[in-house]
Amino acid sequence: VIDALVASSTIPLYSAVAPCSRWRGALCVDGFFGCDRRRFGAPLARGAGSTVVVCPFPARRLSLDGGGGGVISPSLRADDGGIGMEQLFAWALEPADDAALDLLHERGRDDAELWLRREGGAVGA
Repeated sequence: VIDALVASSTIPLYSAVAPCSRWRGALCVDGFFGCDRRRFGAPLARGAGSTVVVCPFPARRLSLDGGGGGVISPSLRADDGGIGMEQLFAWALEPADDAALDLLHERGRDDAELWLRREGGAVGA
């Protein structure tokens, strides 16, 4: 699973020396580079009734399209999560300190719970 996640989040020439990585013999790059920008790296899965896009950036600011499954992002909050885009991009490209990582983890969990409530799903403890 770790190898699959690393392969699917390879940013060409940034997170890897080569423009892509390999997984199970196939060349891979971040999903963002493999589908329409409005899908933010979440192509519609063949045979799936819906695909949920999970994005750490405010979906409203990126004009993301959930494709019927919806989008889990800070845009579920009225204030888009309260963290500026510049700061989010900085944390995406450079290591953040532990306090920032804890904040992002907490906010991501909260965003997922908000989405579940809106979709009528059960929210676990």
